[in-house]
Amino acid sequence: MLWNHALAETYPHIAPHLDKQLTFEQLTRLNLEGGGQPEYADHGQEWLDLRLAQRRRGEQPSQLMNNGQGRWLRMAETRLRDGSVVAIRVDVTDFEDQRRALEQAQQELARSRQHLEDAIEALPAGLELYDAEDRLMMVNRMNLQMYPQLADLPDERPTFEQVVRTNASRGGLPLLKTPEQLDAWIECRLKERRNPSEVAVHQIAEGRWIRTYERRMRDGGLVAIRLDVSELMQRDQELSLLNDRLEHLNQELSVLSRTDALTGLANRRAFDQRLAEEVSRAERHHVSLALLVVDVDHFKTYNDHYGHPAGDACLRQVAAALLECAARPIDLVARLGGEEFAVLLPHQGSAEAMRVAERCLQAVEAAAIAHAGSPVASHVTVSVGVAASSRPAQEAAALLAAADAALYRAKRQGRRRVVLAEPD
Repeated sequence: MLWNHALAETYPHIAPHLDKQLTFEQLTRLNLEGGGQPEYADHGQEWLDLRLAQRRRGEQPSQLMNNGQGRWLRMAETRLRDGSVVAIRVDVTDFEDQRRALEQAQQELARSRQHLEDAIEALPAGLELYDAEDRLMMVNRMNLQMYPQLADLPDERPTFEQVVRTNASRGGLPLLKTPEQLDAWIECRLKERRNPSEVAVHQIAEGRWIRTYERRMRDGGLVAIRLDVSELMQRDQELSLLNDRLEHLNQELSVLSRTDALTGLANRRAFDQRLAEEVSRAERHHVSLALLVVDVDHFKTYNDHYGHPAGDACLRQVAAALLECAARPIDLVARLGGEEFAVLLPHQGSAEAMRVAERCLQAVEAAAIAHAGSPVASHVTVSVGVAASSRPAQEAAALLAAADAALYRAKRQGRRRVVLAEPD
């Protein structure tokens, strides 16, 4: 019976029919045919029955109306005492668009939050989130697996210090055995957390090791990432033990490479190196240096008569006798090869060297090692060539050659004697 221009503008597809005094049902059908309530396009009768029933019962429409032109309407209907109906339609499109945008944003936020929570739960590392007051706000599943004894704490929102003290009381920090140690450790950790920069590694229960990364957030909170590095620490310890073992073996190898296996004396390699060092030192500091070359007399005959095992034992006894005669720490006794030995005497001149050589001769004699095949004596004897460096110091090869020449003279003179090298 009555309408205003806003109604005609809202429903342009039924505006030409408003003057015809049509019934509500007729206008509603025209509205549906013109595209109104597009969500009921395939079942318009359902919408019509719903609206007619609401009007009969005097109920307010609960749905938003879509006018088919992209506008949303909210309607209020009032039945008057004479039975007529007054209907007001308010365009709430802007509010509805905002509401739908807000709902969509909330849904996106919820999905994003769920994705974030899923990602945090999927981390192969423990995560702890603390607020600006250092209270625990969140942990993930991996963190609870690392600290199962603390599974009941997150709901209580404890401070970090409360978490640590509870962990210690439940056996989670076995290295902190006294209250004083625990207090000192907490003080250190709180200081680190105020300005976190370093990566901390500490041992927890069951011999496991945890590496912790901590970072402050813009709101003053703190996020802590915890990685179980127990396997890495175990491998590191094993590697350290292997390195120590390797170092020990290298030292043993170095000793073996410089030691004569039969006698335990320095070998030819060690002797040559030491001789070169001592010759160079003697030249720099203008000190004397003497060298003895010792040879077991008729040793081939000894081996032929007694056999090689006995020959080896004989060389070991001779080596022991020579060691007793060169008793100073700086002296060196070496086996040059076969039955030949050398005694290097730093800071000794020819006179001192001759006295040491005589002691060597007597020490071997005193050992009384039977030698039935020797034309010299009934026991093992030695011949010794002695050489001392001259000034300026001789080269190592020259000193060794001089001692060898003296030994050769001792053998030509009948063995079982000491001969001093002739001066240059």
